[in-house]
Amino acid sequence: MTDLLQTKWHRLGWQGIELTVPEEWNLGGIGGGQEEGYLRIQDAEMARVELKWATSTGFVNIDAAVDGYLKKIRQDRKQSKDMEIDTDASVVSKRKMRKKVLRGFSWRSDMHGLGAAWYCADCKRTFIAQVLTKPEEDGPALAERVLAGIKDHPTGGWLRWATYNFDAQVPEDFSLTARKLMAGHIQLTFKRDVAARTARSIMLQNLVVPEELTLARWGMAGTMLKNKTLQQWAADEMGTRLKRIKPELEPTETNGHEAVHVSATNLSLQGPLFRTIARFAEVPYADRIRGLIWHCPKSNSVHLVQMLIDYTNEQLLSEIASRFHCHSSEDAAD
Repeated sequence: MTDLLQTKWHRLGWQGIELTVPEEWNLGGIGGGQEEGYLRIQDAEMARVELKWATSTGFVNIDAAVDGYLKKIRQDRKQSKDMEIDTDASVVSKRKMRKKVLRGFSWRSDMHGLGAAWYCADCKRTFIAQVLTKPEEDGPALAERVLAGIKDHPTGGWLRWATYNFDAQVPEDFSLTARKLMAGHIQLTFKRDVAARTARSIMLQNLVVPEELTLARWGMAGTMLKNKTLQQWAADEMGTRLKRIKPELEPTETNGHEAVHVSATNLSLQGPLFRTIARFAEVPYADRIRGLIWHCPKSNSVHLVQMLIDYTNEQLLSEIASRFHCHSSEDAAD
């Protein structure tokens, strides 16, 4: 049996939550959004980490949350009669979690579950997380390491989205609207939240086009580019994505790799009028398409950053691309 504590670990990120787990553990199930959601991380055999969160207002009863969670676990497991439950286990310290309100718990049947519940005063969310281990594993040490490494809210204005070799950061005011998580291809689509700062913004913001962002990663780049140059492949891919809009493609370099810059305008006849409305409403007007596509030979992957943006935010393209990691530092050293 492999000692997971001695294996390589990696960082996962989703909806403003980050955690470090053994490399063979990865995203297995997701639900909800930033306000309330669920995350399951698993290996090839079983669920390994379960994490739930919900926005909380007013008094937060952590004890009640743990009791309800354990009750559901007992109901869900067939071996409930043989379960040993500790409703106040010492799993991870408040100091390591950097939380004032924290309660640990554990249960044991055919496997060992160790977890904690806490309230984050910064993001106003309540969290319940548990780590599932096998009898032959060092459950307490694994659980403590995983739980102590959880980062439950973003800092610096950027959210990390990382799973299955996809690792990117996105401005926190872009919300996830669509996802594709397939073998060899991951794509996340975001839309920028338009905060209505005045009454006129509330009335007018629905008339303008919000900014959008798409991030994609393809594996097996060697096969994809076997009979095509990167620019030829980019032309085919953008032709499918943009349909009636013909983009301009220019060779460039991104993150030290061969790249293609994509540029197009999505401006209707009413564009000048809508742009004026957008300025009056104090919201961006997304009328141009900008993109970067690059090939990373070290990771055998192709990466895409595509944006529908306001002209004042064009600098975001290169900044997001620089935060879309295509290979690890270990790969770069090879």
